[in-house]
Amino acid sequence: LGATASFGSAVFLDVDASWWHLGDMPDVDFRDPFLASASLSRIFGTWSIGVHGSAATSALPGYQAPALVGASFTHAVARGGWGLSISAGLTETAPDVMVGLSWRVRM
Repeated sequence: LGATASFGSAVFLDVDASWWHLGDMPDVDFRDPFLASASLSRIFGTWSIGVHGSAATSALPGYQAPALVGASFTHAVARGGWGLSISAGLTETAPDVMVGLSWRVRM
């Protein structure tokens, strides 16, 4: 489930929530985690900059719930665009550093 709100023509707030049903392995009792994330972005011409964060409930009893924060940069052009994001884990169960590259092609 997700929603986007715009504040003027250049600022956007995205919020998302999901629930995952993981099932159970015979030796591991998974919990079905709930995940929430939010991002705030600002457009500057063909560029945008944003900040984001996400957190989830723990999928395994006895383990800390994952959480992370990060930033993103996106460049849009007439036929698509590209982007870069970097995130840092706030808990032991989240990756220490996560880097993402995106590429968009207009169809």
